[in-house]
Amino acid sequence: MFGFKEINFNELPRDRLEAYIAFVRRLFPNAAIVFNTREVEDVKRSGWWRRIVRDGLSDQLKRFRDIARDYVRAHAGFAIHVEYDKLVQKDRVEVARLLAFLRETLSDDQIEAVFSESYSYDTKTLTGYLSGRAAHVELRHPEWWRAHVDELQVQPRRIGGGYLLVGAIVPAVGSDARIFLELPDERVEVCGDSESPRVAAAFATNPAAANAAFSIKVPDCDSVDLVAVTPDATEVVIGSLFPMRGLPAWPTTKAPV
Repeated sequence: MFGFKEINFNELPRDRLEAYIAFVRRLFPNAAIVFNTREVEDVKRSGWWRRIVRDGLSDQLKRFRDIARDYVRAHAGFAIHVEYDKLVQKDRVEVARLLAFLRETLSDDQIEAVFSESYSYDTKTLTGYLSGRAAHVELRHPEWWRAHVDELQVQPRRIGGGYLLVGAIVPAVGSDARIFLELPDERVEVCGDSESPRVAAAFATNPAAANAAFSIKVPDCDSVDLVAVTPDATEVVIGSLFPMRGLPAWPTTKAPV
């Protein structure tokens, strides 16, 4: 058994979604179709969706929920609609209903092992850093980042004698930790000091997003550490920046022909 997850089906009109499912069922006659929805306002506040700020989103999500319910009523033999808020309840009743539909059996320990992991979506750039897809950033302690930072963007640019790190950082609401760059001769705090309209729009519920942009000069070096400092003066190295990675080679000057 294997599965496939897609979150963009909510953008399809009813007829196209039903046509697509019919296509999948022709290729995979034994495929089970599982619709998973969540309370609309909770969806809009979740990690991925809070970046998608547009008019009509609530109506779009509600319309998809209605389509899911109608489809399952018409195709109960191979389709099921589950609700996230019920799936995560401690009684696991919704989990049992889903497993029964799939004709699968898991022990209580196996089920709890699944729920013991964190599957929250990190913001796009932060996800890239935590998963190693950004060459110039290596972050440690992923759970720390998830708890204390909503967004991190950073891009190195070459300047004379070193680099300029430009980006944006949005501390999580309620976090009192501070992040510093450990440079050879000084420690510089990574914090927003100018307006960042796009970030502010993406994280409208976080006041810190209004002034999240920063720029920091870094001398020529292979790497610099990121250090988290809490109010009790505890310090933890939470990552490193490698400014030279992913940048093109230094420009060369050619003699005129």
